[in-house]
Amino acid sequence: MTKAGYGPWFKSDIRVSDAAKDLISKLLRTNVADRLTAEEALDHAWLVSPPDDQPIDISVLESIKSFNSNSKFKQAVCKMMAEDLSADVVARYREKFSQLDKNKDGTVSIEDLSQAIQHMQPGVSPESVASLEELSKKLDVNGDGVINYDEWLLFLVNRRLSAKEERLFQAFKKIDLDDDGKISLEELKAVLHHETEENLAQYLSEADGNHDGVIEYEEFLAIWQSKNAPAGSISKEEEKKCSIM
Repeated sequence: MTKAGYGPWFKSDIRVSDAAKDLISKLLRTNVADRLTAEEALDHAWLVSPPDDQPIDISVLESIKSFNSNSKFKQAVCKMMAEDLSADVVARYREKFSQLDKNKDGTVSIEDLSQAIQHMQPGVSPESVASLEELSKKLDVNGDGVINYDEWLLFLVNRRLSAKEERLFQAFKKIDLDDDGKISLEELKAVLHHETEENLAQYLSEADGNHDGVIEYEEFLAIWQSKNAPAGSISKEEEKKCSIM
């Protein structure tokens, strides 16, 4: 039986190697004689092959291109939603950052990230290296010339939220405390209580497109320049299913 929405292996947006598929299939053989033992499974090529030395996925490149670190409101929302990430997701994010952090000083240089991007796109011309460095600088939120883990996490959470409107809707609902479909300054103060009054007023001004003193869901989506389903398309039933995990 195949669950609705799935293919013969996994969801289409989940990358799975042929070696991993082979291991799973051999562990699921109905004929016990054909099924791998624990010892045989540990000797399978997928488990004994050297680790992938590519620290970031090719799909990250497009996310960097579209990343806008100038939105202080987005930064605040991403920091808020980072608190809800599961331990395994955080561990995976830290591992990727560690792979990029060549000298293990807790930061990634613009040059190192540029080289990682070039690794994803072999054959990049020398003329393109400068533009790749400019692309990498998009993640340097504080402008100190390097990328620290907090900036890396900010980018990845932004990428995670942008991937599904349901996640953006969850973020909106987390701030919309009275569930009226609008975010007020008072709600921003209550949820982002560590922020200054000046910052909160700036967030409201940035996102309040029609200047009515509140942030509606359509305006919230516009900050992310969403191309997903139109605003308001999520029902109460669907709302219960929304999750960042």
